[in-house]
Amino acid sequence: MHILVPRDVAMSHLGIVSYVDHDAHELSLYQANQAIERAFLKDKARYSHEQEVRLVTMNFKTTSCASPEGVPYAPEQVAGANMNNFENPGLYVGVYLDRLLTEVVVCPTAEEWFEKLIRRLVHLNQLPAAVSRSKLKNG
Repeated sequence: MHILVPRDVAMSHLGIVSYVDHDAHELSLYQANQAIERAFLKDKARYSHEQEVRLVTMNFKTTSCASPEGVPYAPEQVAGANMNNFENPGLYVGVYLDRLLTEVVVCPTAEEWFEKLIRRLVHLNQLPAAVSRSKLKNG
């Protein structure tokens, strides 16, 4: 299931991740030709317990995006061919993290300082998100 988020949210798609066996899974012709579809595939054996929902954003500028300097784009800066974002490796998209996050899961092999940093950032930004360490084991 994918929901196209309105255009002013930078061509984003919200959807449920499909968990597949990457060794056996063959992409449909549609999936193979749609980058957005491939972004919603994840390895079943390792990650199916997550039951993840993803927000995937295409690399097009809109007025809800900001430049790398943090300045929101004006309508004329994102009109027509200007919507292409070839000059930057990504986009800064405005989101309401307090509405989006419910949990932050830290990699099981992350250093202790990193988990403390994440906990501090969640606290300082007053996010209603629990912080936990993933129970997934490598290898």
